[in-house]
Amino acid sequence: MIGWWELPGPSQFAAGVAEDLRRGRNVVLCLPEWFPQGLQEAVRAHLPPSAGWVWDTLEPAHASSTQPADWIAQRYLDDRRRARVRSPRELAVADGFESWLIWVDGVDSSQWPPWRSFLEEYEAACRQRPVHERALFCVVARGLVALTPPKEEVALSVRLWQAQVEPLDMFFYCWTLVRERSWPDLQRRLAAGLLSAVSAWDPLVADRLAQEPLENLLKPHAVLAEIAREREWERVESDDCALLWARGMADCQGGRWRLHSALLALNDPEDELRSRLWGAEVSVVLPFLEEFRRSLLDRYRAAIRLPHPTPDGRLITEHHDLELQHLAWQLARNPAVPVPTRTRLRRLANIRNRLAHLAILEPWELTELVSV
Repeated sequence: MIGWWELPGPSQFAAGVAEDLRRGRNVVLCLPEWFPQGLQEAVRAHLPPSAGWVWDTLEPAHASSTQPADWIAQRYLDDRRRARVRSPRELAVADGFESWLIWVDGVDSSQWPPWRSFLEEYEAACRQRPVHERALFCVVARGLVALTPPKEEVALSVRLWQAQVEPLDMFFYCWTLVRERSWPDLQRRLAAGLLSAVSAWDPLVADRLAQEPLENLLKPHAVLAEIAREREWERVESDDCALLWARGMADCQGGRWRLHSALLALNDPEDELRSRLWGAEVSVVLPFLEEFRRSLLDRYRAAIRLPHPTPDGRLITEHHDLELQHLAWQLARNPAVPVPTRTRLRRLANIRNRLAHLAILEPWELTELVSV
């Protein structure tokens, strides 16, 4: 199964981080509070072992000093060399501190100011060393901390996880989650469409909903509300898109800001969540219904009479202009058409009519699509 970090958008982001490191740049990763695991492994996959780095992971919560330079010197340098390090600049050029690639995660709001200052000073001194000798830092800034990154410089890159996930990325990921389910093909395609529309950019939601019965994907509000409560999203406390992004409540997709579906499950005055579900259903079900319509036209063309009058006074003179409801009316009592086919036609015409009026599917309609 294709993993999240193998998809085009996420993979490109990880590759960009790896390219910064190859060029000798330290990296600050600005991420929302809720973010999928695996970024470090994805970055490493884009860096060949021949690069010569020695990887390590630091968690500032375990730091023995509030000053990053002191803590790092204690961890990586012997007593003699550590005694010569009194600042980030001296650490950057210290003998014995080279070729490390240090991943730093878990920096909280109280630790972020000294870490940001450390990176700014360390970056300036890094330029004095050849690229292949530098010890580099890749620092994860999550949530509100990510809103105040250091300034980008020659040896310091800031990578913002925003507008990184395209709808096709999410659809393909959701398809991998359901493709092995023992459902009819239409149900699997519909499940992937619903999952991707509701998850939008958040694979954590897709993973959670993929465990639900398909009936719950048609009406995922209860599961989404539970996710919102678990994340302590009681309500939208601000209309500042940056703050909403930092908390994982919003992201930019398709050129516009969109609220997270779990948040909409609690408060959705504009029926946005319903619109997402309807759009997913239309994109899968209407092509299916069109194929069924064409098959009926081919099979029962001789039984169809033209012109066909419509309730609004029009006359349809071409076979290809007949919709399902027109065919259902014409073939309703035709003995040349088997009763099961007439029943299926009538029910699918009703589903087509409901979708045309912006209604979303009910679970019993889903059953009729594949089993009547």
